[in-house]
Amino acid sequence: MAFQPFFFRKKYPNAKIIAIEPDKENISQMNLNLKGYDNWFPLYGGVWNKTSFLMVNDIPGTSSWNFTCSEIENYNEGCINGFSIEDILFKYEINEIDLLKIDIEGAEYELFSSNYEKWLPKTKCIYVELHDWFRKDCSRSFFTALLNYDFSIYTKGEIIICLRNNL
Repeated sequence: MAFQPFFFRKKYPNAKIIAIEPDKENISQMNLNLKGYDNWFPLYGGVWNKTSFLMVNDIPGTSSWNFTCSEIENYNEGCINGFSIEDILFKYEINEIDLLKIDIEGAEYELFSSNYEKWLPKTKCIYVELHDWFRKDCSRSFFTALLNYDFSIYTKGEIIICLRNNL
């Protein structure tokens, strides 16, 4: 299921929605769809385990919609900003994440390998699609990180839904 910020905006009008998207066309479309709404923050870039620069790479043998990111040391033309969830929480003054939707084409490996300890306990619900076929050990990284926290885990097709038990 694709992220539908308009649905969430209508259903939860007071929610703060932050969408991080590495495709400029998608950002433009989201801006058009949500023009005039407050608490809507589209960020051009990618989610990572730390603030960084990322290079967007096509995945050979797949459609143009399938791409992954890799970290680079210095800014290069064509790279995007990598945003850590911890930095996003700080920037937007968020104390708790009600819903974290993750569909990051293999970067789940990095996101859940390190620096999740400050934001994962503040997360009530995770809606994630893991991509082990793009990046080896995405699932291992994700489930290892969750072991230290009290989440119930449900599946619906390729989607994994994690609900924090101590709400």
